[in-house]
Amino acid sequence: MKSGKNVFFFILFFLCPVCLLHAQSEESIHKYVSLRKQTSYVRDNKGSWTVSLAGGTNVYFGENDLSSGTSPDKRLSPYGKLTVSCWLSSVWGFRAQIDGGYFKNQAVREEDDRNKGEFYFMDGYLQVITNIMNWGTYKRTNRPVSVYIYAGGGMIWTPDRKHAPAQYSPAAVLGGQLNVRINDYWSIYLECDGSIIKDNFNNHTGERTYEGAAGLALGLTYRFPY
Repeated sequence: MKSGKNVFFFILFFLCPVCLLHAQSEESIHKYVSLRKQTSYVRDNKGSWTVSLAGGTNVYFGENDLSSGTSPDKRLSPYGKLTVSCWLSSVWGFRAQIDGGYFKNQAVREEDDRNKGEFYFMDGYLQVITNIMNWGTYKRTNRPVSVYIYAGGGMIWTPDRKHAPAQYSPAAVLGGQLNVRINDYWSIYLECDGSIIKDNFNNHTGERTYEGAAGLALGLTYRFPY
């Protein structure tokens, strides 16, 4: 009888700390999950300002570019871009973009081969940008890798026209970016976008309504502290 009581008290004193530890563990897990949700919805969903500088290559799609069989190296040309983004949250923001460089077009080359079909341009856009990695319930501003999609409208200008109306064209742009964060402030990115402009921007009118251009650029982004 005495040994039975000893066994009973041994089991009782052994199980109590285990039960208390289990209850404490559940409470700790619940507290961690609550803090994680609060962090993901509040602190990690803050906005920020960023500035980016990139350089790459572009290609113009105008009269005779595809039908002439021009080799790719004669159609590619360098350009650069500067962008300033205002992120309202970790998901949505606005972006101002300025590009500059020159295009190559076969119709321009056939008209005057001395300039190799080149004509300079500069454009500016106001865009809406989103980070599709944060479309779910879990928000995080400092993601190691982010994928952005942006779209907007603006104007494109070239100095290689005699009359002012022919120097300008409304333009629309759609693009995407793969952003890889280095630290809290710096990141590198690879970006690809395409623009639609009016048909006579290269000073030639064909059987199309619009012409286009596409670019691929590698850049560096700085995010201001918040």
